[in-house]
Amino acid sequence: MKIRKTVMLISLLMLITSLVTSCTKDDSTKINNANLDSNTTKESTLDYPKSTLKIIVPYAGGGAADIKCRIIAKYLKDELNTDVIVENVIGAGGVIGMTNYLNEEPNTDTIIYTNSSLLAFTPKAQKVAYTKDDFTPIISCDSIIFGMYTAPKNNNILSMEDLVEYAKTNKILFGSPGKGKPIYETQKQLFTALGSDFDTITYENGAKGILNLLGDSTDVLVTSTSAAKDYIKSGDLVNIAMMSDKDFVDPLGNEIKSIYDYGYKLNNDMLGIFAIRKGTDQEIVNYLNKSIKNVLENEEYRNEITEIQDIIWDIRDSESIQNFLNEYENNLGNITSVK
Repeated sequence: MKIRKTVMLISLLMLITSLVTSCTKDDSTKINNANLDSNTTKESTLDYPKSTLKIIVPYAGGGAADIKCRIIAKYLKDELNTDVIVENVIGAGGVIGMTNYLNEEPNTDTIIYTNSSLLAFTPKAQKVAYTKDDFTPIISCDSIIFGMYTAPKNNNILSMEDLVEYAKTNKILFGSPGKGKPIYETQKQLFTALGSDFDTITYENGAKGILNLLGDSTDVLVTSTSAAKDYIKSGDLVNIAMMSDKDFVDPLGNEIKSIYDYGYKLNNDMLGIFAIRKGTDQEIVNYLNKSIKNVLENEEYRNEITEIQDIIWDIRDSESIQNFLNEYENNLGNITSVK
């Protein structure tokens, strides 16, 4: 009887040992397979861009948008490990570049630098071939803010109060890109509210608008703070109000009040945005977002761009930009349509 019990005990021990060994092998196989899958995932890379990445800038070379994109391209080359070039496609205040971009297919190696105005305002005010839904935002770079400027040597307008008094007895000539553009609309609404007679002198770009103001062809001009920066420092221009809901400190340290402080809810704030053709794989959008974000947060890039331009950093992802554009579009008031 004792011998039988001993044999049974030995057999039981052998069975347990066999089961443990089998389980250990199975677990080891699972772990090895998991490691293999993990290594395979780590080694796989997104095949994008397939060649040189091109950035379309729908404005002339030498302007604020063009300069910013060329500096970003220099740093983005290292992020993507490929050449990045900038191409200017100019005309109609950015509309030509935006329209031509519709020829790109989803997942294209060409992206476009644009802004919230071109994406959301222009299709509402003008007869154009695109809508904001033809584009997928990748990332925003910054907020572009605008001030109202005068050349006091020409008309002695040094403040918003001076402009209000001037408008009572004088026809106001203001610079703008023309009807149907945000800068035209906000100034039109202001001078309508003031009860002034007014007209616009159009220009092809902000730089020419400033020259018109300095040459006494216009009394007032709304343009970006970056475009006016050097003229403020030289004393040729004076910023009399911000066309924004925010106050601003100019390059001389003067605090410039928002136009809201004077009772006029007029806003020209814009987001600078990189976008790609609608239908592009989300994986590519995410990859570009991460790569461009790395550039925008790079201290070397920030130091280089802020030597040239006033930057208000405003980095948003695709979903946040879409929400901004939808709200912007919904809040558009009565505009002068040129359709």
